[in-house]
Amino acid sequence: MKVLIADDEPDVRLGLKTIIDWKSLGFDICGEAASGDECLEKIRNLRPDLVLLDIRMPKMHGLECAQNARAIGWRGKIIVLSGYSDFQYAQSAIRCGVESYLLKPIDEDELTRTVRRIGEEIRDQHLQSRKIDLCLKKARRAVLFDLLAGKAGRGAAPPVNLKELGLEADHYRVVLAEPATEAARFLRAAKIAEDAEALELQDKTAFLVKGGRAVRRLEAALESRRPDGSGVFLALGKMVSVPWDICASYRDAEIVFNRRFFFGRDTFAACGKDLPEKPVPFTWKDADIRRNADRIFSFLQAGNSNEIGKTLSGMERRLGAVDARPDSVANFLVNILLQVRHRVCESYGSGAAGEKNDADTVTRLCGKRRLYEIMDGLRQELEKMTDAVECVQGEHVVDRMVCFIRKNYGGNLKLETLAQSFGYNSAYLGKIFKEKTGKPFHTFLDLVRIEKAEELLRDRDLKVCEISRRVGYENSDYFYFKFHKYLNKSPLEYRKSVLQKGSNS
Repeated sequence: MKVLIADDEPDVRLGLKTIIDWKSLGFDICGEAASGDECLEKIRNLRPDLVLLDIRMPKMHGLECAQNARAIGWRGKIIVLSGYSDFQYAQSAIRCGVESYLLKPIDEDELTRTVRRIGEEIRDQHLQSRKIDLCLKKARRAVLFDLLAGKAGRGAAPPVNLKELGLEADHYRVVLAEPATEAARFLRAAKIAEDAEALELQDKTAFLVKGGRAVRRLEAALESRRPDGSGVFLALGKMVSVPWDICASYRDAEIVFNRRFFFGRDTFAACGKDLPEKPVPFTWKDADIRRNADRIFSFLQAGNSNEIGKTLSGMERRLGAVDARPDSVANFLVNILLQVRHRVCESYGSGAAGEKNDADTVTRLCGKRRLYEIMDGLRQELEKMTDAVECVQGEHVVDRMVCFIRKNYGGNLKLETLAQSFGYNSAYLGKIFKEKTGKPFHTFLDLVRIEKAEELLRDRDLKVCEISRRVGYENSDYFYFKFHKYLNKSPLEYRKSVLQKGSNS
């Protein structure tokens, strides 16, 4: 508790400070005043719990000071000190709400008893005030829950006194936020924190913005807001003008909040108009994962980071408009990454595949709160693998093409499709390929395939038609033609000669 001593005589002020043990009575001396106007100013600024006030002071009479203090809303205790045993002064002091009237010279025991009694009254009042505040806080919280749920307002029984609870306003708007601390910081910066009632819900925080002016300040702050990387997201319900429509504002905000995962990195706040008109149903199968992984892996082998980025951006754009659970979308994306990683590991070794523990990858990426955060994680992982594969293959595009052909000879390889993967014009790519390898692209591809066919023909259990498919020739007759063209014998003749040579040795 704080006490202010006001008397125009310095010796009296000093005596009052030392005549009793203020600390033991629960008081700290917060200041002194030598005139009535100084006392009023310190009451205004220091808000003491108790004032020892001399009646006869310069510039402003003590009782006038007390009246003015009451007029500005100060409700502390006053002990009037006077050298005049005038009944009129006592009557005036009572009308000003003075607790006690003591005559000078001050009796130490009487002052001690009076201060002790007043201290107990102040403590009782503080306790009662805290109890009232706690009851109001609980009542306000319960009413807020009912307003959001549509259980309070028009027709509610018993009727709710919103004005008494500090909830009455001309307009309302519900804001759902995540995370709450960043949202509260934004509201403070927008100067509407005092007009926003916060309510902690199960997985989010609801702010009820009260008053048309506060709603307009909120809208102005949102328009001038720029993404700052804080990760905060605000879902805005519509503005309503009556308390029983607050539940409608809450439902609007909840629909937006439940889609927060899908909004882009530049979306700090969203409302109903920002939702997709018709979200696309989304389900995925293993074939969808393989198809996307194939595409990304081909660009990765080609070292074409630009096409990888375009592919991921397209996926992010399409996924942003789907109707699906966030964990389903996250699993879909993480499985694509894992398949690409496993292929890199098989083709280029574990060192090029990056993080070895798939469980860590799943935990880290699936723990992200927003789609764009998962996509950022994918970009970083794929960028690292692209750089690692480039180190294995070499920096020159033809070196990467040769490595690509040797690892993918069994597929339907065409110069035109490789040119797209590597980001080059097909005619130019064919020209520099021949210049560096000494052979046209198709001739080089045939030689790699025939070389692999030679290895497979050493296995007598493999049929020639199966070997043909494995090395990239779907038509067996065409395989026979190519094999004979380059080795001047048929596949079966080659197998026979190899097996005979093995038995003779």
